[in-house]
Amino acid sequence: MPTRRVRELAEELARELERDGALDAETRDALAELRGEVESALEEDAPASPPSARAHGFVERFERDHPELTALVQRLADALQAAGL
Repeated sequence: MPTRRVRELAEELARELERDGALDAETRDALAELRGEVESALEEDAPASPPSARAHGFVERFERDHPELTALVQRLADALQAAGL
C-alpha cells in the first residue's frame, strides 16, 4: 500500500531531523512542518493541499547542501505522489 511507504519515509525523516545537527533552525522547522503536513494528509481522504509539491520544492532547495536529506525527501515526494497525496 503506497500510504504505508509514505508513513515509513515520514518516520525516517523524523529520525533524521532528530539526529542531523548540520541543519539550521529554519530548515529543521520547515521539514518538521512538511512532516506534519504529510501526517495530516494521511489522516484525510482528500487533503486540501497535497504535500507532494512542497516535498519536491525541498528537493530543489536542499540538493547541494544536504544530498542525503535530499534523497530522503525525494523518496518521500515520490511516495506521496504515488499515494495521490
